Amino acid sequence: TMLYARCVATNWKQSNGENHMSMLGIKTVSERVNLSPVTIWRRMQVGDFPKPVQLTPNRKAWTEKSIEEWEESRPEGQCELPANFRK
Repeated sequence: TMLYARCVATNWKQSNGENHMSMLGIKTVSERVNLSPVTIWRRMQVGDFPKPVQLTPNRKAWTEKSIEEWEESRPEGQCELPANFRK
């Protein structure tokens, strides 16, 4: 367990703000990107969402940078509605 503690400590935000990497859990990521955890999992399976980092045997999280890059890669604008869509 000490090995995991050292690995995790290097990934969390440092108090001086240098060389830091914020880690985001599934709840935070889900709220941020407005997708359910199941949808996130499905998108990861097809390669349309970044995979999390294993922090401990039972804990995974995403780097804030990987989520920011995914958000920036998303198209902007409105989707075309299907012809059978009712208003």
